[in-house]
Amino acid sequence: MKRVTLGKTGLEVSPLCIGTWQLAGPVTFDGVPDGHPDPGKENVLRLIRSLKDRGLNFIDTAEQYGGGEAERRTGEALADDRDDWVISTKFGYRVGPGNTRIDDSSPGTILSSIEGSLKRLRTDYLDIFLYHCAPDPSDLPAALEILKKARSDGKVRFFGISGDHLPLIEELQKNDLLDVLQFPVSLLDPKPG
Repeated sequence: MKRVTLGKTGLEVSPLCIGTWQLAGPVTFDGVPDGHPDPGKENVLRLIRSLKDRGLNFIDTAEQYGGGEAERRTGEALADDRDDWVISTKFGYRVGPGNTRIDDSSPGTILSSIEGSLKRLRTDYLDIFLYHCAPDPSDLPAALEILKKARSDGKVRFFGISGDHLPLIEELQKNDLLDVLQFPVSLLDPKPG
């Protein structure tokens, strides 16, 4: 499969990216089911590995998916050839005590999210680390310092956001926090043009 350059990052990725929300199994938030039926861990591992054999090298996950299960399965699937993959993960939304939904991307959560993702993904670096929920614009300078330190420590290569709120995207750009923009779009739920 021909690779493309991901924006200004210089990362060479397959034009198709494996999304892992559907591969993590169900999770319940505040008593309401979320996620998808569990396809089974062994099926997921086999699927991810077979997609590599077909030329894919780009995978997207998040700490929230399946309460961390998507990252755990991804880490296991990629353990033998981590450097062949570009891993993108997201932070801010997560499963809290009693299966409550946590929506917190404040600076105080960034390092623990990075460390948790690194552990679940069985890696020592994240290629792309994205806000999954909107940060408070007043937190951006502090977030930049934390993310720059994580980058200099080799834990995160690039960062940005998964979202489509233009004023927030512009704020991230102004604050030097936008290496990557993951714009949500689906063939099943197209945005009006």
